Amino acid sequence: MLEIHCRSIRQPENTRRSVTPEPQAVDEPTQLQKNDENSDLDGVDVTETALERFESIEKNIFLRGLSEGSKYEESIPCHCRYNPEKDPRSNACGESSDCINRLVQMECNPLTCPCGSYCMNRRFQKRQYAKVRIIDAGRKGYGMQALEDLDIGSFVMEYIGEVVTSSEFRKRAAVYQSEGIQHHYFMSIGNNKIIDATRKGCIARFINHSCGPNCVLQKWMVGGAIRMGIFVEKPIKRGEEITFDYKFERMSGSEPQPCYCGSPQCKGIIGVSKERVRKHAVGADDVDDEVDNVIADIDEEIEDDTVTKNQRDDIRRRHAAVEDEEYGGYSDDESEV
Repeated sequence: MLEIHCRSIRQPENTRRSVTPEPQAVDEPTQLQKNDENSDLDGVDVTETALERFESIEKNIFLRGLSEGSKYEESIPCHCRYNPEKDPRSNACGESSDCINRLVQMECNPLTCPCGSYCMNRRFQKRQYAKVRIIDAGRKGYGMQALEDLDIGSFVMEYIGEVVTSSEFRKRAAVYQSEGIQHHYFMSIGNNKIIDATRKGCIARFINHSCGPNCVLQKWMVGGAIRMGIFVEKPIKRGEEITFDYKFERMSGSEPQPCYCGSPQCKGIIGVSKERVRKHAVGADDVDDEVDNVIADIDEEIEDDTVTKNQRDDIRRRHAAVEDEEYGGYSDDESEV
């Protein structure tokens, strides 16, 4: 088992602040109450059956020497200020705030964020997931359905599994094939790391592909580690299926996987071949220009004496590194019933 060593940050006496208590948890509704509440929605709830197909975990498991990073590692304090008596709630590192960490898709550190327990930029850490359920999605197999309206930018949930190296991924793929396991769930997160949610993961693995998706997969930095999250790209109404584009690359010579997304933009197959990806690849100079433009925007946001040169350089480095990687979701068969 991987040991993660965390070092706490001791704040000077004159900079400590009181921490507002977290809201108390309420009792979870029973399954019967959930079914009654959603009886007006289309689709058959198969959440309990779906959960039997894998071991459910709450956070990534890092294998073979891979490290998640320290919880308090390389934190970047933002400049947000929030007075609960007079300020809009979103001022506390919310979607419409000027939080520098949100700008570069990095979560705030609870020990250094000026907004303290009011901070709204700790969704991965607090597991602030949307209300969803797993349904029978017909030819697509299982699918995820929203149980509440979701606005653009809303956090659906994190994609979780076992984090392995590329070489381990290849070994596992061969083992799964030899064992007759039809449905594989792999997602590349860059830096020679791949999330394998085949045997251990969360219900995010049941989100189907769509050529016209309503969600997007994003990389976020949380405590020095890359985390993958599904975020709303188009407004979602209660009862709609949640989807994102797998950006799947087929190996040369492999049979294309049929797509049943049903959107007007449907291409008929999921993903493209590697040859086509290389043919239409963006040149290195274009990538450099794009990163430079993004960094210029960041510089404009953080032109402030309270941001040190090291912090500014760290923000540039993190953002460039995350943007430079490609992600891709892979399921051997879209249908799983």
